Amino acid sequence: MTVHRFKLLAFDLDGTLVNSLGMIDAAINRVLQLHDLPTIGGALLREPIGLPLEDCVRCWLERVTPAASAVQQAFVHEISEAYRQYFRALRNSGQYAEPMFPGVLATLDALVAEDVFMAIVTGKDLPGLQRVIEHHNLASYFDGNLNTPTHYSGKPSPEMLIGAAEKSMQALEDCVVVGDTVFDIQMAQNAEVKSIGVSYGNHAADRLLAAGADAVIDHFAELPAALATIS
Repeated sequence: MTVHRFKLLAFDLDGTLVNSLGMIDAAINRVLQLHDLPTIGGALLREPIGLPLEDCVRCWLERVTPAASAVQQAFVHEISEAYRQYFRALRNSGQYAEPMFPGVLATLDALVAEDVFMAIVTGKDLPGLQRVIEHHNLASYFDGNLNTPTHYSGKPSPEMLIGAAEKSMQALEDCVVVGDTVFDIQMAQNAEVKSIGVSYGNHAADRLLAAGADAVIDHFAELPAALATIS
């Protein structure tokens, strides 16, 4: 394993460790259909992923409603709750899954052997994150260092990252963020820490670099080398 200086690795979840896009697509578009609204896909669907759910929903509604400026918070909340219910139903039905990306488990195993701390910093709410952690048996990697908008401000605020550092008793300068969206990179910049983007998630590599990522990888297995490069 390549040597690096970091003591805390803070990972995004959706689009970085697990591929949840299929479930997100199915859930929001079913809810939109039930409310007689146009469906959404492609870059417009992926654009806000990584933000807290209600921020995502507001962004989606602004793309599909005729009077985008008139989207009311009560309607955003209604759609968000419907989304949560349908997302849970999809997961419980077994029709859809949130598989891990190739190379994630093997790379996490190698990083654990280096005796570094690892944390999750995600826009998913805490119950949703805990279900993914349980499904993939990931609890031992993160030792309860799970940070979500349930208890902190969402990205790009640095609050979740600061919370992760405090839980692991590490200095922020010894942390690095790994994520797939500009919101991850902005969170890292707001905390003045290094960041590594992944190009296989929701935002393209050029956008991640333009947002300030110190490196971008195309496969999760490339992470150790990237950590060494930016150390």
